[in-house]
Amino acid sequence: MNYLHDDLSHLRKNIITSHAISDCVQNEEHKAILYAMLQIGLGVIIDSRKVCVQNMYKYLNLIRPAQLDNLVRIGGNIDGGYVMLPPPPPLSSIQPKAISLGVSDYSPWDLAMANMGYQVLQYDASIQQSPDIHPNIIFHKKFVGTAPDHQTITFEQIMHEYSFDKNVHNILQIDIEGAEWAIFEQIDFNMLEQYFAQIILEFHNCDPRASLQTQQHIAILEKFCHAFQPIHLHYNPYGLNFYIKDNFFASVFEVSYVRKDLLPNNFTLRDTCGDIPELDYPNGDGLPNLPITF
Repeated sequence: MNYLHDDLSHLRKNIITSHAISDCVQNEEHKAILYAMLQIGLGVIIDSRKVCVQNMYKYLNLIRPAQLDNLVRIGGNIDGGYVMLPPPPPLSSIQPKAISLGVSDYSPWDLAMANMGYQVLQYDASIQQSPDIHPNIIFHKKFVGTAPDHQTITFEQIMHEYSFDKNVHNILQIDIEGAEWAIFEQIDFNMLEQYFAQIILEFHNCDPRASLQTQQHIAILEKFCHAFQPIHLHYNPYGLNFYIKDNFFASVFEVSYVRKDLLPNNFTLRDTCGDIPELDYPNGDGLPNLPITF
């Protein structure tokens, strides 16, 4: 009976959302995307209340990417590949490092960076070993968190354990299912600026209906913007998806950052993104690339 109740509840939500799409969404292309999302079971919320609109734009104003023509996708065209500036090959005796927080049974970006000559430091306690054996990959069966314990290490401990050189192109990649916010509450952003040229992040749990949480997230995103510029943004529709005043927004999104001193002074910002040819691919079979407008 519990399964039946859950099915009926889900059906009611879909019917209500379907009516909201019909009544509130004017853009026919957006309507088609939203109906398709419902059909494949993605969470969709239609909400254009003032607080949602304001909070959505607070996020978007801080993650709006620069318009650059030299971006590349590293790690393939499925989930696990990331868009970034072309990583420079190691040119000195000091090997640059790529930290990967949150691994999985398939981590193509990590292997690609190892093949390019980067020392890849992997951290994830949810798997037994790295999915790839490579002399440049060092796997640690540890989560990364705010306090150390038998299965958790802090970011500061990683930095102390390994010798990082400020003069090479170190890269940080993080996908840790929402734990990133607590880490960034405590992290030294000056350290990030000193040691990392690029940072690739998947942010989770971004709900524009939750004003207090949005305020906490915005404070962290503002810290990033002091020294780093977003260069790529892509929604991951596996979380909650919102349609707010003619705009899509997702609770999970991927942002690629570059340290500002590595960018030209005269770059402009994108007006749209989310479905850039040769860079953006769906996060899974049958999933859409959601359009993003600013």
